[in-house]
Amino acid sequence: MFLIYGSDKFLINKQIQKIINVINKDQQMNILKYSMINNTNIDEILQIISMPPLFNNKQIVIIEDCWFLTSSREHQLSNLQFKNLLKYCENPAPFTEIFFVVNSSNIDQRKKIIKVIEKTGKVLVVKELNDSKLKMFVQNYFVKHNTEITNEGLNLLLEKLPNSLQIIVNELNKLINYSNSLILEDVDVLVSRYLDSNIFDLANAFIVRDISQIWQQYYDFKNSNQDVLAIIGLLANQLRTVRDIKIYQQRNCDFNTICQKMTINPFRLRILWKYLLKINDQQIHYLLGSLSNLDYNIKRSHVNKNIGFEFFLLQL
Repeated sequence: MFLIYGSDKFLINKQIQKIINVINKDQQMNILKYSMINNTNIDEILQIISMPPLFNNKQIVIIEDCWFLTSSREHQLSNLQFKNLLKYCENPAPFTEIFFVVNSSNIDQRKKIIKVIEKTGKVLVVKELNDSKLKMFVQNYFVKHNTEITNEGLNLLLEKLPNSLQIIVNELNKLINYSNSLILEDVDVLVSRYLDSNIFDLANAFIVRDISQIWQQYYDFKNSNQDVLAIIGLLANQLRTVRDIKIYQQRNCDFNTICQKMTINPFRLRILWKYLLKINDQQIHYLLGSLSNLDYNIKRSHVNKNIGFEFFLLQL
């Protein structure tokens, strides 16, 4: 029995496949896949995993979108369903290898079922690639497909892409199909902009107090149905990055040293570098504190997330 969770679905699927390749070497086991958000009833799944397969000795069952293992209020199980699932996990069937999958970086460690799975199976967290490993992945992907890219093009590519390998692979394939010799202009035109890179623009607008740009970016997010909580989290991460850069600057670290210590994209750091004098430590502390309070109040339903974030913008 496995519980596998993490924020990158591509990496999660690779981890699952890696385990399956080990336990299903002869490829004789049935592999069944279910999703807990596609009207799948956990009681039906419990019946299936409790019964031996008809034509094989063992079976593999993958249950995706197990949000009932997180603190999310959506897609939760009833008390009876939780009780039945817990009973199964305490004494799992020997002929079924089950994978609980959660596409989230956090599970609710307080839940008894998590502790039971840890005792009778394995809990694996799949971490995102950091900047240096992400750069290595992209470089190796280009080499594998006999494609060259300039340093400027590579830095811009890493800046524009989110930390999601499925999206990254899709964009890399787009570039590879376009040309086997890529420059900055190719990346600028062909690669889409994602929430992470737009948040970078929003953070820059915060730093220079460009109110019209702040609101424009926010409406772009809103019109694309982005969750305000995701915007708050990514914006806070950008501000923490600015804060850390300033700390290294105060320690007299140069550009290259900061790049190395923070494993930050040089293209991204070069853009931030010119903004650092336009925001002081007190302003960063205020913005981070305000975002933290807003996130707390939204998650506890003390304030509507859209209204709360717009009120936050009005106070800038």
